[in-house]
Amino acid sequence: MRQSISIIIPVKSSDQNTVAQLCRYLYSLDNELAEKSIKYEIIVADECSSDLVEQFEQLSKSAKHMIHIVPQDRSGKNDKLNGVYAAIEYTKNDYYLIIDDHYRITATEIIDIIPCFKEYDLFKVVPIFENYSIDVMIDLAGFFFRCITDKTKQFAGHIAMKSSLYKEYGFPNRDGLYDEYIVEKYYADKGAYIGFPRNKFLSATQKISVNKFLEQRVRYAYENIAFPLRFSIHLCLLPVFILLMSKAVECAIILFGLYCFCIMLISFWGQFKFGKKHIPPIFLFAPVWHLTYWITSWIALFLFCTKGVSFGENRIRKPK
Repeated sequence: MRQSISIIIPVKSSDQNTVAQLCRYLYSLDNELAEKSIKYEIIVADECSSDLVEQFEQLSKSAKHMIHIVPQDRSGKNDKLNGVYAAIEYTKNDYYLIIDDHYRITATEIIDIIPCFKEYDLFKVVPIFENYSIDVMIDLAGFFFRCITDKTKQFAGHIAMKSSLYKEYGFPNRDGLYDEYIVEKYYADKGAYIGFPRNKFLSATQKISVNKFLEQRVRYAYENIAFPLRFSIHLCLLPVFILLMSKAVECAIILFGLYCFCIMLISFWGQFKFGKKHIPPIFLFAPVWHLTYWITSWIALFLFCTKGVSFGENRIRKPK
């Protein structure tokens, strides 16, 4: 019996160029998968502006195994989770691969991760990028740092899971910001076997503006509220450093240098262990990634105490 997989892509964009590029990629992926011995379907949960919906509708008509839906149930505050939930209602296959719309996975990569479903109920892998811009290297440096320091590893815009989890336990709440963590923790609490297989990769692309990059830093800091100890440490770092600078400048500078070195060393070990396909010395950017939390954590705390953080068209207060 052939393995079957549903590739679920929640999309929310107002940029015509971005949507056009995504449509061309999905058409190519559909043709590539059609030549492989795998049963598949691509489901686009489209929450774009109304003038862009037609592009996906035309694509679904010309593609071989693609379903285009516009989610109607938006009762959750997280529109991405609303889209995933709506898409799952249409799935017919054994496995789900839920990916953000910046992924550019290949048929070979999909076939390569299929055996992992036999070992794990739910898992995630390492993303690889076609271009290593500064923002990509900062994000990946943090990714490798978390892969060493956090037993759940770092989330990176995708989750692979067995359809049996949803059929048996339903879907988690759709009101929190940290969507991947919400999904993984919900099924982990139900007893699902969670994994992070080595030497498995999914291709992605990332081209974002400076404003978008800064917005992401605040949102990532807000997501850390789901981990109180981690968030508390991030909050303490800036005032402790300022206090040290006011009392003993030389000591503060030495400790800051040690801090940066340790962050880089941990990220280096993460890249060596999990990211052997990544050629650039990404770990060098780890201090930059971690330093952003010194400020963005305070912004996140302010937002949490007021109206929450913006995500799509909604403001979300719950981190998880």
